[in-house]
Amino acid sequence: MKFFYYLILFFLCVCPGIAKEPLRIEGNWQILDQEQVNGVASILENPEEYAWKPVDLRKRKFVSSKEGEYFLLRSKLPATQLWKSPSVFLGKSIFSYTVWHDTKMVYQHSDHTQFHAKRFLGWLWHQFTIQEKAQPSYLYLKVYSELNLHLPISELGDENYLYNRTFMQSLPAMFVAVICVFLGIIFLIVSILLKDMFNVSITIFYLCVGWWLININPISQFLLALNPLRLQLELFALYLAPIGCVLLVMEIVPSRLNHVLRVCAYIFFAYFLVAALAEFSGLLPLWKTVIPFDIYLLCAILLVSYQIIRGSLRGNSKARILAFGLVALIFFATHDAFVVMGHLQHNMQMHWGALSFILSMVGIALARTIEMHRELATKNKSLDFLNQNLETKVQERTYELSESMKKIQTLKEQQDGDYFLTSLLEKPLQTNRNKSKKVQTDFYTSQKKKFEFMNRKAELGGDISISGNLRFFQEGKRYIFFFNGDAMGKSMQGAGGAIVAGTAVNNIIARSARNNKVIQVSPEIWLKETYQELDAIFQTFGGSMVMSAVCGIVDEETGEMWFFNAEHPATILFRDGKAHFIDSGIELRKLGSPINVDFEFLRYQLLPGDILFCGSDGRDDLEISHTKGSNRKINEDETLILRIVEQSQGEIQTILRLLEETGSITDDLSLVKLSFQTNALVDQGL
Repeated sequence: MKFFYYLILFFLCVCPGIAKEPLRIEGNWQILDQEQVNGVASILENPEEYAWKPVDLRKRKFVSSKEGEYFLLRSKLPATQLWKSPSVFLGKSIFSYTVWHDTKMVYQHSDHTQFHAKRFLGWLWHQFTIQEKAQPSYLYLKVYSELNLHLPISELGDENYLYNRTFMQSLPAMFVAVICVFLGIIFLIVSILLKDMFNVSITIFYLCVGWWLININPISQFLLALNPLRLQLELFALYLAPIGCVLLVMEIVPSRLNHVLRVCAYIFFAYFLVAALAEFSGLLPLWKTVIPFDIYLLCAILLVSYQIIRGSLRGNSKARILAFGLVALIFFATHDAFVVMGHLQHNMQMHWGALSFILSMVGIALARTIEMHRELATKNKSLDFLNQNLETKVQERTYELSESMKKIQTLKEQQDGDYFLTSLLEKPLQTNRNKSKKVQTDFYTSQKKKFEFMNRKAELGGDISISGNLRFFQEGKRYIFFFNGDAMGKSMQGAGGAIVAGTAVNNIIARSARNNKVIQVSPEIWLKETYQELDAIFQTFGGSMVMSAVCGIVDEETGEMWFFNAEHPATILFRDGKAHFIDSGIELRKLGSPINVDFEFLRYQLLPGDILFCGSDGRDDLEISHTKGSNRKINEDETLILRIVEQSQGEIQTILRLLEETGSITDDLSLVKLSFQTNALVDQGL
């Protein structure tokens, strides 16, 4: 309500001549000659008993040498009944005041504690009403300050007139401040939409400068609460505003000097953080950081001015436009810096510099708009030219695309033909020739590469499974041979390895079992020779083709098994409803590996009802990410297959279904199931 009251007074007093002109109080000030002012009441009762000395406020500055040291001044006033409602106006300052009119205290503003951290109220103007007296009277001021500054100009006049004049003088600056904030909001919206540094820098500058201008405007004392937070926000905005200006110059004037300007912007931001930390932690009052900031600001202004002038001399049109606004901005910023430091006794004039910069930014915005219009016109001409020739170009591109597709189709048909012929070579090599009823072998193979050639579906890959029967030592005793391998490489490369392995293994089986041949060496020696022969074949490829494999022999009568694992996924034994690995820790290298290691095999006793599973790594390489848009996730749990085998109760088709329900199969997949049954189970047909 106080604001509206003063607003009404402003309109009532707007016409000239209603009130008498105010009187400056400047030529008859006196000061009490003592360091510490105590007992003011007794002094006021008998003021002439004390030694008052004249003081020139235009030359004398007031700063307390120690905390709590006040100064007591007085000035003789003329008859105050000349004004309808006599009032005293004190210009902007940071002093703490206690004011008496003769012996009556009429006004008080804070005390020495306001200069502590988180207590400072800022640069404020003061106005207070005094008594109407027909005779001359005295005005006493008890003041305190920790900055070496002059006392502000004081005036005696009509209360309404003084308030009206304050509003009249402050309205232009408030108008500029509001325009700054408004444009800052507009540029903020534009920067969010366009996401470019040009608009971001303008946003920072206008919002910070606008808020700072609102806070330093005398009208703001009626709009905003007079508390330390107000000053904190005012100075924080001031400390951040130069960052926007520096970034703007960097965008407008490209130069190697921009590296220095970037560092300058970082220093401004670091200064803001340090000042805020010192204020809120109580280490250093915020007002003590103003003068060092002003000194650094003057240095930054010189650097920015050099960059703008340099860009203008080099023909940068935007730099020239900005130079007009910056000249005024620099002038008024320098003026206000000297006012803050106490070298000038004037009012703040930064709002005129801000207005000049606003006008220069309007010019830059127009220049950017013109440039964009020209670029758009150029693009439109290019589009018109393209549209005129679009039909011809579409026909040309369509013909080129058609020819390219024909070539691609021809190459694909040739490739599929090669794949198909290779698959015809590979398929017969996957043989399950085991004739034993006691030890049964079942295969499943699905190659990842599937294709169609001449309306015939086929698949190609590096997995291969082989089984057969052998005899050791005596003719009537049968042993079951099994082999499961995975050649490294995709499609053709893997298929080539499978063909090599299949041809070699089938040749070894045929050679060892031809004409009911009885092998006269132990299964261990035969397995070692088989590994060495296969390894020697793959060694001829010089490491460019290798194969992991499991190869073994099982006595169909006793269930005794000999086998080796050449870096193939671990062999699984399913017994009594539980599955576990039986060859973990074996270190035999892949067939064809350039690293030589001693041959190593395992001997294991199968029990009636045991089921053995050998398989390629397709059983483990499952893509288990189910959420759309999520990153591809491959299963890394090697024990997952054990749980699936237990759930399936040893059935291959159930294992395949559970694998597909768990995730997508990403590689060739082959499984060899070997079931050992007793004579009783065989006789029962189980």
